[in-house]
Amino acid sequence: MPELPLEHHFAVAVERKEILVPALTALADEMPSRRGRREIRQLAETLRDAETSTDLRRSKLAIGWLPLLVTGFNSESGTRRLSELISYASQESQNLSRRRRLFAYPLAVLVLSFVVLTFLSVTIVPIFADMFDDFGLQLPTPTLTVLFVADQIRFHALRFVISLLLIVATCYGLARLWNHFALTTRLLGSITAGNTANLSAMSSLTSQLAELLSIDVELPDALWVAGQSCRHYHFKNVAEQLARQAHDSLVPLRESPVAHNLPANVIRALEAGPGGKPNLALLRELSVMYGDRANQRVDWSTGAIAQFATIFLGMTIGFVVIALFSPLLSLVTSLS
Repeated sequence: MPELPLEHHFAVAVERKEILVPALTALADEMPSRRGRREIRQLAETLRDAETSTDLRRSKLAIGWLPLLVTGFNSESGTRRLSELISYASQESQNLSRRRRLFAYPLAVLVLSFVVLTFLSVTIVPIFADMFDDFGLQLPTPTLTVLFVADQIRFHALRFVISLLLIVATCYGLARLWNHFALTTRLLGSITAGNTANLSAMSSLTSQLAELLSIDVELPDALWVAGQSCRHYHFKNVAEQLARQAHDSLVPLRESPVAHNLPANVIRALEAGPGGKPNLALLRELSVMYGDRANQRVDWSTGAIAQFATIFLGMTIGFVVIALFSPLLSLVTSLS
């Protein structure tokens, strides 16, 4: 992307750094999350050290906070932007706490399940295994599975734990890759905006687009900057491709082969204003809508995952009990 259109905006920020740096430092103390405070302090240091607009433009933080740096803290738009940023940071902090609680309970249940399974494998299962051998029973697959797992825990505990950790790490890595490449959006883009991570990134992308366009940044540059600051690999690439297309003005954005990677409402908002210009009000409404959807999903998941974890524990214990007693029931039935 050409640097000249953005160069002016960064130059304005450098000219105002004597005012902006103290304001940013004070803002950092008010941020509700550690991550937010750390980012604002790094931004203040970057702005303090910047001698030219080129120096400032190299910072990814400066790119993401460009609207506030340009409008400042005294104008009406700057005050609104500052209020939105504090609210957004507060919401992000709350979401982070809820996500931690969200996975704390299932993790505790999984650990409890492992402890119960280990206890049964060491104390109860060997008794049933000896009983089955004495009667020479032909065991069903569930019972053989329980006996195999019990033997692994008893005689190969370290290998079993390492294998279990590898499985968990693999599942976690696959989930991260799924979110990284936004496969939900790619596969189901026509009917959904994606998972919670995709919705949060889309909320950030549309909000940043609205703020950049409101300070008269050209659409190609706004797309590029918003893509850089949304912190999402897939949407970053999509925004960069749309930025190149908008700069070349070859075809309308809605006809772009990559436009289907974004929700149709976002593309419509970029062309829905007077004279085909972006509709800033619609972009802001979309940002709020995607943010609300992401928050609702976190709220729903907080209760749902806890219930699923409890069901999983019950099913694990129930499976072990049924697997151990089913051969005995078959034996009693045969004797009767």
